[in-house]
Amino acid sequence: MSVYHMNKMKRKILIALLAMILLVPAGLFLPELFHSGDAWGEWSTSTVEKKLGYVPEGMSKEASKWKAPLPDYNNISTENSPVHDYVWYILSGVAGSLLIAGGTYWLYLYYKKNE
Repeated sequence: MSVYHMNKMKRKILIALLAMILLVPAGLFLPELFHSGDAWGEWSTSTVEKKLGYVPEGMSKEASKWKAPLPDYNNISTENSPVHDYVWYILSGVAGSLLIAGGTYWLYLYYKKNE
């Protein structure tokens, strides 16, 4: 079924998802615009220590175990332009959305088959 033939609700959901994906770069330029440092919640242990005065025990223990597949939502490149960062941020949003949509669809098919 093509996008043009989807019912109204599906079309609205798709438009909302696309709008959210396109708004993803706001996490890059808003902190810079307001001089607030890193995006909320995307802090390193050193930033948390500066903000709180200490690093929570669980965070310090687990921080070294996890390495993001796309650190800073970026590819490994020496290019450092805002447009380059925005494009990679959007691609990361698209990749994450596709993974979640694909996983959700797979679960739907699995449970529908096993009913």
